[in-house]
Amino acid sequence: MQHDLLSVDALLARIDNMGADMLNEPARRSIERLVREVPGDLLPVQVELFFYGALALHDQHRVDDILASSATPYALNKHELFWTSLYPILRQAGYTLRARYAPGWQHHGPQQVKGDSSFWGKFPEARALHPFSFRAVPAVSMRTGANTFLKVLHTRRGHPNANEIDILKYLNEEPRRSHPHNICVPVHDYIRVPSTSSKIDPEISIAVMPALRPSIRFEDCMICGFVLHGIKQLLQGLAFLHSHGIAHRVTWTGGQIELPEVPLHSVWDRSPLDASVRYDPFAADIFALYQACYMNFERLGPFFEDLCDRMEATDPAKRPSAADCVRLFQREFERLPRRCFYRATYSLKAARIVDGWAGVAHTLVHRALAVCWFWIFGDTV
Repeated sequence: MQHDLLSVDALLARIDNMGADMLNEPARRSIERLVREVPGDLLPVQVELFFYGALALHDQHRVDDILASSATPYALNKHELFWTSLYPILRQAGYTLRARYAPGWQHHGPQQVKGDSSFWGKFPEARALHPFSFRAVPAVSMRTGANTFLKVLHTRRGHPNANEIDILKYLNEEPRRSHPHNICVPVHDYIRVPSTSSKIDPEISIAVMPALRPSIRFEDCMICGFVLHGIKQLLQGLAFLHSHGIAHRVTWTGGQIELPEVPLHSVWDRSPLDASVRYDPFAADIFALYQACYMNFERLGPFFEDLCDRMEATDPAKRPSAADCVRLFQREFERLPRRCFYRATYSLKAARIVDGWAGVAHTLVHRALAVCWFWIFGDTV
């Protein structure tokens, strides 16, 4: 997997191909220093954002500060420099990132003791952004104090995701926004990322969305009733998108799920082995949604077996449409014995292994609350 990460020389070569060789000498030197001295490796899909971030930090005269902190514990990684460079720009727009990305930030606390899981709770700013989550970060609205999420939207013509901003705007316009099956996250604002002083326009916008749950693990639901309603909403939401000719496409470069019909290079390099391969994106969505939910389908057997088998078919032509998935799921959902809704999604043994007896107590309390809530309100979920 490591061979998919770019070496220093390979990274510099890619940046030159993006136009760095046309920059003035101070800017070129700043980029090279950041490449060589900031820790962390980059995937090919991260180079574009790094290049812009490095140029913006040069414009902001922050390169020396970044390098001074790079030798300290929990320093910024290369894939975080884009967000670090946006910190002052986003504040002007009314949003603030976590302190880790503020100018001059360094971790001044102790280092983590091996096995101390409480460290990250005490020093959350020491935690680096996950390499696979480099396109989105949490933020806070300075006007309302509300938690938000910021996501990168590429707008350059020819980019694989160039039409994402148009799709988001379309889905957030009435009457589509108010449709009961439109579960797409609302977009509150769009922020245009400015050009650098070198006249390099990144052609990127930032979508501002509300923060939802802190976690999307189905185990947080505690009982299967909530999981089932969540899966039903996902199927309805996908059918809504497909009815408007929109495919979700998790298979974009950098996506997490590999399709049988579109093999990827590796876990790290999420690009197709053959970029010329054409596939049905609607059938791909069905397989990808199954993969995202299969652990929870599996716990509910023998129900949903027919639906699961069809959704995960290797042959895309044999997969049902999203509308058929909704119909098949609803048919099986109505056949479920009531007791299935109250089945636990997270075992007490697992809770004890992960968090000890405190975890068992926490799980029991929250499971009891979930059972009570679902018993009272479950039919309206």
